[in-house]
Amino acid sequence: MQPERRWSSRRPIALNVALYYNRIGLLPCKTRDMSTEGMFVQTRHVSLSEGITVDAVLTDQGSFPGHQLRLPAKIVRVNFDGVGLRFHNFDIDTYHFLRTVLETLEPVSAA
Repeated sequence: MQPERRWSSRRPIALNVALYYNRIGLLPCKTRDMSTEGMFVQTRHVSLSEGITVDAVLTDQGSFPGHQLRLPAKIVRVNFDGVGLRFHNFDIDTYHFLRTVLETLEPVSAA
């Protein structure tokens, strides 16, 4: 087992997210957990490779209707039900919005 590399803990949360990858276009997905550094995205039966860069696009999240957030991310983990993403190259306003989303929306219980 690899040592934990996260600076912040992930929170179980189910959000609609679309992954944009230039070879396949937009892929609608759901998050399983998220932090201000990254998220795990359930991709169903679509296979993506570790190391590629995607854009994670969060739209219309509960208390934030009409708000869209684009997060450049790198796939850092791949398993049978999805991919782990690490965000990169985002500004302080995006960081504050992520914190607000994580503090405002209700967590989901582990299934």
